[in-house]
Amino acid sequence: MSDPRINPPRSVEPAKTNTIYYIVGGLVVAVILGYWLMSRGSDVATTTGDDNSVTIETPAVDPAPADPVDPPVADPVDPAPADPVDPAPADPVEPAPTDPVDPPVVDPAAPATNP
Repeated sequence: MSDPRINPPRSVEPAKTNTIYYIVGGLVVAVILGYWLMSRGSDVATTTGDDNSVTIETPAVDPAPADPVDPPVADPVDPAPADPVDPAPADPVEPAPTDPVDPPVVDPAAPATNP
C-alpha cells in the first residue's frame, strides 16, 4: 500500500509567461506615441475674417551730405606683362621607393587520385 503522506509525482509544466502581451502592448504604445508626435504639427488654428493688420515702416535715412568726401585712391597696380616669362624647368623627380614584397611561396597540392 502506498504511503498517504507522500504526494504522487506530478508532471512539470513550464511556467506560462506573458511575453506576447508585453510585446503587443509595447507596439500599441509605440504606435500611439508615433501618431501623437506626427499629428502635433497639424493642429493649426484657422482664423476667419480680415483682422490681420500689417504695417511696414522704413527706417529714417540721413540726407546726403552737401560736400561729399572723396574716398582715398589706391596706388595703381602694374598690369601683368603681355609676354609671360617661360617658367624654369622643374628638377626631375624620382619615384618614391617602394618596399619590395616577395610573393609567398606556395607549394602546389598534389592532385587527388582515385583508387
